[in-house]
Amino acid sequence: MSNESSDQKKIVTAKDLRSQVAEGQALADKGRGKCQVCHTVGPLAKCLTCWKDGYLAFSICERCMGTHLVIMEMTIEGYRIKATKKNAITVS
Repeated sequence: MSNESSDQKKIVTAKDLRSQVAEGQALADKGRGKCQVCHTVGPLAKCLTCWKDGYLAFSICERCMGTHLVIMEMTIEGYRIKATKKNAITVS
């Protein structure tokens, strides 16, 4: 039996997105970054960031970069950013 609840996509509304961008920008102005995967706050220098028109659009911490595949692609509307968990490799 697969765990489908962990694979479900969260629907982000425009209001949620504006709130995330405002919070992320406020932290970035202070040199901090909030990982949008695990939601921890740390130094901006230790985050992978994507900026759009001078505003912070996405950030992910070093720990999550090691466990997630981040895909950024250009669309007509702007950027689409997707972080998916990498599969574990079992060595026996």
